[in-house]
Amino acid sequence: MNKKERVMAVIRGEKPDRIPTGFWFHFSPRDQERVVSAHLRYFAESGTDICKVMNEALLRGESEIRTPGDYARAALSGAARRNMERHLDDVKRICDETGNTSLVQATLHGVVVSTHHLSLRKGLYVDNRMFFRTCMTENREALINAFDMVTDVLCELSERFFDAGVGGIYYACLGGERDLFTPEEYNTYIKPFEMRVLQAAGKTSCVNTLHICKSGLDISRYQDLPAQVVNWAIHENNPSLEEGAEIFKDKVILGGLDDRSGVLVDGTNGEIESEVHAILRKMAGRRFILGSDCTLPTDISCSRIQTAVHSCETYCREDI
Repeated sequence: MNKKERVMAVIRGEKPDRIPTGFWFHFSPRDQERVVSAHLRYFAESGTDICKVMNEALLRGESEIRTPGDYARAALSGAARRNMERHLDDVKRICDETGNTSLVQATLHGVVVSTHHLSLRKGLYVDNRMFFRTCMTENREALINAFDMVTDVLCELSERFFDAGVGGIYYACLGGERDLFTPEEYNTYIKPFEMRVLQAAGKTSCVNTLHICKSGLDISRYQDLPAQVVNWAIHENNPSLEEGAEIFKDKVILGGLDDRSGVLVDGTNGEIESEVHAILRKMAGRRFILGSDCTLPTDISCSRIQTAVHSCETYCREDI
């Protein structure tokens, strides 16, 4: 089987020649000018089956959002539009080079985190996420206006990714933390926008992956979102692989290894193989793709990923 056939076998509930894999990280800035060749080299050297494009076109606004009411005038900047065009060109070139033997997925950030990116607020999402609570309390209408605008852009970007030749979307959504939005708030004010994006991404027969990021998650909120594969951070105070598989009974589970510590990051080759085999035994009989909780460290040795992939080959096929 080639990489794409292996992943599609798992999607269809068939037996692959081995468990497929999906590992990725953010390329360092010095690789940006060689983005296409850097991706192709990584795909070839690592052996990973899902070839995720690991650079993104972040949505940036025209001015900083300082108060909740500022979201009423939120707009995408011209520079962000130009970056999107460059990114789409990179994605197309990667798809053209990989041909039809690999499953290429483009990264698409979710509605909540993209709205944070749009805000131009200093710091990361984790530094600013509780600002959404303030917005929800003080000016919900302005925040919903921003969600709506961001959703339109993400739907457009999703459709253009498919035109560029991708085999699916890796939809990285944030906002499922239990202490951020209540279940009622999520279902009323966020879920409809997430549904719009994933429905736009699901108009083709492509494979879409739902990545649920951060700790303290209520992953059951995402149970019926339209995606074939689901991945979340099991090592960050979140449900285990087995618990998540019970919640997402109709979806393929991707994950198993910690992305920032543990054997994949600092273990020996033997320890990596033992851990992979233990995970595959645990998930035997389920539709499963080996991966990690989230993006791996930028400086991780590709040989470690090769070892994880090879460990799927050494695992007893009868147990798949």
